[in-house]
Amino acid sequence: MKNLFIGFITLWVCLASHADDIDIYQGQSTGIPNNIMFLMDTSRSMSRWVYFDIGPYDHTETYPVPINGFDPETYYYSVAVDGDGSTDTEANILHDRFLHKNAIKCEGAVDIIEEYGVITGKFKRWDPTENRWETPLTNIDSGIALGDMREDAIWECKNDEKVHPDGKIVEFFDSNQYRSPYHPFWGLAAIGLYETLWLVSVKNIFKGNYLNYQILERGNNEDGGGDGSLDDRASRMTLARAAAKHAANTIQGFNLGLARFDSHNNGGFIDLPIGPIATNKTLFNDKIDTYFTYGGTPLSESYFEIARYYRGDGVDNNGGVYFGNNTYSRVQDDVVDRWSSGMVSLISANWPGVSHDELTPSVDGSRSGNTGNIYASPITSACQATSAIVLFTDGEPQSDDGANSAIKSMIQHVASEFPPGLNPTGCNNDGGCADELAYYLANYDQSDLPGTQTIRTYVVGGFLEDNSGGDDDSDAGDGGSNNDLNGIPLLKSIAHHGDGEYFGANSYEEIVAALGEIFGSVSETPATFVAPAISTNSYNSLEHQDELYYSMFQPNSAASWQGNLKLYKLSANGQVIDANDKPTIASNGMIKSKARSYWTPIDYPDGPNVPLGGAAQHLTKEHNIFTHLKTTKGTLTTTITDTPEMRALMQVTPSMSPEDFTQTINWANRIDLDDVIDGTRKEMEDSLHSRPVVINYSAELNPTTGEISADSVVYTATNSGYLHAFKADKENYQEYFSYVPKELLPNIAKYANGAPLRKDQLYGLDGHVSYWFKDVNKNGQVDKDGGDQVILYIGMRRGGNHYYALDVTDRTAPKYLWQIDGGTGDFERLGQSWSEMTLAKVPFGDEDKVVLLFGGGYDESEDLAASASSNQLGNAIYMVDALSGNLLWKASKSGHNLNNVEMTASFMNNIRTVDFNGDRITDFFYVSDVAGRIWRFDIDKANTGATDFADGGIIFDANGDSSDGIYNRFYNSPSISYFKEDLGVGFLTISIGTGFRASPLSASSDDAFYVLKDYNVSTKPTTYTKRTPSELAHYSLADDTISNSDEAMQKQGWKFILAGASEKVLADALTTHGRVIFTTFAPNPDPNPGTCSFDLGKAKAYTIKFQGGSDNMPIIDIPPCEATGTCTEPPPLVPPITVDRGADIPENPPGCEDNNTCPEPPSCEDGGTVVLIGTSKLGETISRCGILEKDYWLEK
Repeated sequence: MKNLFIGFITLWVCLASHADDIDIYQGQSTGIPNNIMFLMDTSRSMSRWVYFDIGPYDHTETYPVPINGFDPETYYYSVAVDGDGSTDTEANILHDRFLHKNAIKCEGAVDIIEEYGVITGKFKRWDPTENRWETPLTNIDSGIALGDMREDAIWECKNDEKVHPDGKIVEFFDSNQYRSPYHPFWGLAAIGLYETLWLVSVKNIFKGNYLNYQILERGNNEDGGGDGSLDDRASRMTLARAAAKHAANTIQGFNLGLARFDSHNNGGFIDLPIGPIATNKTLFNDKIDTYFTYGGTPLSESYFEIARYYRGDGVDNNGGVYFGNNTYSRVQDDVVDRWSSGMVSLISANWPGVSHDELTPSVDGSRSGNTGNIYASPITSACQATSAIVLFTDGEPQSDDGANSAIKSMIQHVASEFPPGLNPTGCNNDGGCADELAYYLANYDQSDLPGTQTIRTYVVGGFLEDNSGGDDDSDAGDGGSNNDLNGIPLLKSIAHHGDGEYFGANSYEEIVAALGEIFGSVSETPATFVAPAISTNSYNSLEHQDELYYSMFQPNSAASWQGNLKLYKLSANGQVIDANDKPTIASNGMIKSKARSYWTPIDYPDGPNVPLGGAAQHLTKEHNIFTHLKTTKGTLTTTITDTPEMRALMQVTPSMSPEDFTQTINWANRIDLDDVIDGTRKEMEDSLHSRPVVINYSAELNPTTGEISADSVVYTATNSGYLHAFKADKENYQEYFSYVPKELLPNIAKYANGAPLRKDQLYGLDGHVSYWFKDVNKNGQVDKDGGDQVILYIGMRRGGNHYYALDVTDRTAPKYLWQIDGGTGDFERLGQSWSEMTLAKVPFGDEDKVVLLFGGGYDESEDLAASASSNQLGNAIYMVDALSGNLLWKASKSGHNLNNVEMTASFMNNIRTVDFNGDRITDFFYVSDVAGRIWRFDIDKANTGATDFADGGIIFDANGDSSDGIYNRFYNSPSISYFKEDLGVGFLTISIGTGFRASPLSASSDDAFYVLKDYNVSTKPTTYTKRTPSELAHYSLADDTISNSDEAMQKQGWKFILAGASEKVLADALTTHGRVIFTTFAPNPDPNPGTCSFDLGKAKAYTIKFQGGSDNMPIIDIPPCEATGTCTEPPPLVPPITVDRGADIPENPPGCEDNNTCPEPPSCEDGGTVVLIGTSKLGETISRCGILEKDYWLEK
């Protein structure tokens, strides 16, 4: 292994050079809405009075305009981050966000706003001046104004799904019309890909009168609530009904149904089958308006009936339960008497002429064939991976044990797999099996369709803490119990085990907020193609000696993903070997089911199971888990504890109970009270983009065996916010510490509680981890007593705009050194911290300094940019002192040490430094920006400091020839290598490809891979000349044809035209031994919505070998005939390269299978360098025997 050099390209999923964000793992949207069944509590206790100052919103009333209020007739909008105007802070944001009522083209939207005051969905505005769709976020977004009262600045909603009120699909563009957001012009031709345009959109449109109502309502509540007068009260049912109608009518994009309790305490029934909200909302309103409060609280029986409906079970079988066929509703005929609490008098309700019973079984539309005894499941597509049930109730279950036996029968085949705290075989009493049913629905397939379809349960506990009803209403068994608080633990357990969330709501406003959050979350999470068990190839890998560390993650539909760090071994012939010395990878690229990673118990092979085995298997509760709340450096000692300060830092909701917060703290400290072994939560979270780093602290060579024994530590970061440190030894597991930056403490609560209501992936420490080993005595060993230092530098990528530095010289006592905060002070242009902190030694003034160079990061507005525009963040380059973090030099378009007006785009990629003369001092560096440009910066060796430290400019622009609106971007860093022609002329190659990594499934037509030549190896360029693709030789990878090529163009470099539709480069290239290796990804343009199978697209690997007069050299640069005095015919033009074009990323060679004898390792002559893409070895070995070589540069 001493002579084996491994080059890695970081990839994810099934051997593919897959993408940046989670589109691939979560699949493509199918446009199929998700399902919600709403269960309304119709028990008699729902007739109690609730007192208030201002009731539900009344559109017929013009509310007074308060201080800082709104024009009652004007419309205003908000994006998701602005909130819904329900707080003073949120309302203040909306004053400048106005629009014209007549500009709204979304069908039915104006009617909804006029009646309910608000509509929630996804909206975009058309700018008739710029001819583009936009989401106006701030005043500085490319000059976009916030408020716009022009009627032709129209507003479109995603819910229209390509159709306008007139029924026409708008797919053309001329001087009298706008281009629809669904038009193929936007690169959204493939099924579901138009979702890209709506990733950032306006969420709410309000009427000013409604905002004034909210302000007044807030003020009155803060004054102490209702005054108790008869005019300021309504029944619980009246308020809950109004709130449910508000949510159903103002939120777009889901399917809705309605169920209720039987009035004879005998289960519940389906009153409105699930259907599109656009057609069902009127029926929903009509149904719920008729509900008369009578009977008890058969919560679990009704819940069970809804489960049967979702599953398509029989209406009248299973354990003698006949709820769906034998249910009644109480119908009010006349005025009823009420007690002082508002509770309907039983005597009055039973008087003739006051009310009567009607047989109301589950409606025909809920049944197969409309009249049969089999429910027609509303789960009609495999893409509906997660449906929802929303239980609204105001008390604990009563007369509610009739479904217990049937529930136990339904779940008995998986009862042994249930977690502690549930009793799937022995649950009993009223509502006793409801949380067991919730767990079963959320964790097991509930449909016969392909894939897995589960059902999530949310619970709204209404008025449970409102005891204004008095004591004159207690009639056991008829919904009259005043022990409302007794039901809360069960309701929370149902929501928790049902993978949903519990909401306590004691007023109309709180019910509106709870249902709005639930309904809105479901509508914002479209049904998707479902990911299979691909997690075994979801990783970033790192090679260390013969060890391979895989930082794995397991995608799922929630925002919080599980992860692990696993260790395997690399054999001499390039195979991945497990702890049993068996090949790990199957022919399809997946980890074999019987494979066992190191650190995993011998009797429990972890195979493709990400959470099982690995480092996570050995985690210990409360083991050196630190944060740091100060800004000064010092040893990490602060732990995560249950304190008011920690609650504030975690940003938990005010409604979270002390018990729930304690559970969150336990989760942070890996305490699992249900674990019967040692009480440890043995889980890690995902490392989506961050790659593990191994640092050698010392090493010894065994002179007899030649084996190297290293004392090393592997550091890996996760999106929950943890940096973990483990001993890098496959035979001996040891954990040193974990660190969570204070800025990421909020992630803990979201991961701990499953973050079920978030549609976006959670990000934390998701960036690069790099380090500096300050070896004072140059002996290659970390001597902490001799002044040596080891410093880690950690970025966040999409997790935030900070960098952190830790001193890990003593891995058992890590120290916080410093952090850099973006958006403020010296780093006001620092966006998301994507760029790795690159270590370099540079001349600075009168000394050589060790520094960190990094790009200004990423501006997430680029996610939706259709053309190159001026980024407000990221358009800078920084250099800081590696020890102190102090800023030394910065460059941007203005106001910096080096100013260049063309520095308008984000520099989120890594900086590539060049030391051309081998003196270990950086001479110049390259960096790419997101706008498709390559920059070179040259350091002045005689500089006096920041003012004259460096000069630089653009040397290539991939969009320099574009006039057709195509926008190519660099999300990768260039690969730099040195070549020399036969005549001794040396040059650097700069290899990089374009591709929209933030949206890997997007359609594209002109992405390419470039190999540029820079002949200014030892000298600074006279000028920084901006080359464009038209000045390069062109090579088609589809058919190996060369065009646009002469010697002058070949001298500039090459444009390799990608072969496939929407093919793009999403990973850094690798240059080694005269070859450039790069990978591409292309989405499947026609996924199959019928099967909802997850489509990983197509990945390819290309190898470019330069050739000329000698092996691996480029074409000879022929001098002009004038130089020799003899002019002859030039030689025929021949391709200067050979290309292994479009090879599919290969499966592993058969090698030795589980039961076969492994072949002998290859001989020395067989080679030494192996390139792994994912888990596969790519092609032949490409280095000579016994030689470790690196293509680099040298001074001419």
